[in-house]
Amino acid sequence: MNIGKLTLLLCIAFSGGAALAQQAIVAPSPESSTSLDLYQAPDASLQPRQIKVAEAGLPLPVQARQGGFLKVDIGGQPYWIRSAKVRVSRSSTANCGALATLASRGQTASTPGASDDACSKPN
Repeated sequence: MNIGKLTLLLCIAFSGGAALAQQAIVAPSPESSTSLDLYQAPDASLQPRQIKVAEAGLPLPVQARQGGFLKVDIGGQPYWIRSAKVRVSRSSTANCGALATLASRGQTASTPGASDDACSKPN
């Protein structure tokens, strides 16, 4: 395997943790919901604890994902929320480092939300 492909694979492999750290629960789904169900573990068969959306302290940074659940911290306690019951924001950034060099050789990668000229230098 050549060094360019290896570098690209390593960038992709290590980007997952950074992407997760950039996610946050921003609202219930549907938005008309007034409460959130909090689970002690990522298991829908458990009885959830309900809290009002206003008490949750949105946005809630997502700490982990597992089986359709998102792990969050509320009041110093870890809880799991069903991902289908909330809206999640995902921020993205452009990286003009090693991937730009690979792209110039015909190997490309993409970042959602980054524009075509994200790595252009100002005139």
